[in-house]
Amino acid sequence: MRTASIILAALAITIPAAIATFDFGTFTIGGTTAAASGTAGSGLAITGLSAASATLAGFGGLLLAVKAGGFLGLLAARATRRGKRSIVNRSIATEEEIGEQFIFDAVASMDAADCGKRYLCEVAATPIHQLEQEELTSLLLFQSAPGAPGSGKAAFDEAVRFGLGTATGRSVSRQKFDLFLVLDVEETCVRYGTINPAEIIELSAIAIDAASGKVLSELHTFVRPEINPVLTEHCIDISGISQDQVDGGIKWEECVAVIDQWLGTLKCNSGENSYAWVTIGDRDLGTLVPNQCDQAGVELPDSLGRWIDIKQAFAKAYGVKKSTLMEMMQELNIDFAGLQHGGVDICRNIGKLIARLIWDNKQLNLTGGQM
Repeated sequence: MRTASIILAALAITIPAAIATFDFGTFTIGGTTAAASGTAGSGLAITGLSAASATLAGFGGLLLAVKAGGFLGLLAARATRRGKRSIVNRSIATEEEIGEQFIFDAVASMDAADCGKRYLCEVAATPIHQLEQEELTSLLLFQSAPGAPGSGKAAFDEAVRFGLGTATGRSVSRQKFDLFLVLDVEETCVRYGTINPAEIIELSAIAIDAASGKVLSELHTFVRPEINPVLTEHCIDISGISQDQVDGGIKWEECVAVIDQWLGTLKCNSGENSYAWVTIGDRDLGTLVPNQCDQAGVELPDSLGRWIDIKQAFAKAYGVKKSTLMEMMQELNIDFAGLQHGGVDICRNIGKLIARLIWDNKQLNLTGGQM
């Protein structure tokens, strides 16, 4: 009866957590943003929850990193066998302790790639006020007593201890930069031939933490073309951008100022955070942005002068050349979400690739501009 109740309790925790947080077939990190507060000497005693309550609250974030999904059935069977063997030699164990041990052993048996341990290390290294809700509740799991040597919980305990010993989390990152800034611009176009000059009509960007792969901020604006202000039907069809949207857009010189303000909010202008732009190919920052600055009589900012071509970074990391974003994502079995020519959607999908590169311990280096 005790074993049956443990299994039911574990499945009641893991299955809803998996359904609520997983996007099957897509590698994602983090979730909805929520404010976190609380203080404690160790940085972990946040709410005073019991071990059982912490277990119920925190497994959503941990399972997200481990990426359980369709393996739950196999996991439960395997962990049940492990749980029986590891508990049999204990003379006294509460239902709470047995349940916690069972679930930790179950997750540990699945975490062969150590994604869960890396996740916990990064979370523990992050200041409490910067944590999202699932990250905060994941840490609550470790308010209980340390796991016995060799147990599933012991390995995760070690990852948390290592993270707490890291001041900012940067020392556990293999990247040369603190932030990756993904950029995509859409331009005026015609169905046949070329339009001269091409003008930027939309600019999108997202900021990604280079240690964890999380999206920290997004930037989006429409830009009003000056030389050819009326969009062609072809341009409207493939970009999804309407004439009204560009008519209500800002001038390019204003867009440059908005970019600079965004860099300021990310603490890039002050030098507190180092960064590198990430684009698909060299055209956006190597051609379109410099040409747009020339047309508008605006000096090209030094902040836009170097970048990483994600196609080159991907080829170096995985030894496979791919010519499009879709091909790169298909190679890694990552689902594309949104519009193929949607600026923000493009950036978010590139962000998924960057997160995967980070978690696969692949370093992203500059490929273009001022090296």
